[in-house]
Amino acid sequence: MSEEKIGLDLESYTLDSLKEFLHAFGLITSFLNDQAAQDLSGLMAQMLKLVNGLSASDFPELLEAALMDPELDKAFLNPPQVGLMGLLGALRDEDTQRGIGILLALVKALGKASTR
Repeated sequence: MSEEKIGLDLESYTLDSLKEFLHAFGLITSFLNDQAAQDLSGLMAQMLKLVNGLSASDFPELLEAALMDPELDKAFLNPPQVGLMGLLGALRDEDTQRGIGILLALVKALGKASTR
């Protein structure tokens, strides 16, 4: 395969990355028939609706703050064993009560949406 020279002054690693990207893009387009493109278009439309709905709410910020909680990291590294009594005890905690309230509101909204 011969390489043509073009008038761009690029580092060799940049050019190699660009070649790999264009090769991958060519592979993707060769497998993308009309039906696949239509399916992908429908999927992207649904994803954009979801992103629009999420961006109009406080949910992303709330979820980000929850995921940044150091106590969550500790629980991931060393998951506590919680029995029935531990679960009942956790229900006395105000943060747990609010979290359960948010989850119940989400479950209720999902139930409403499923009947539409």
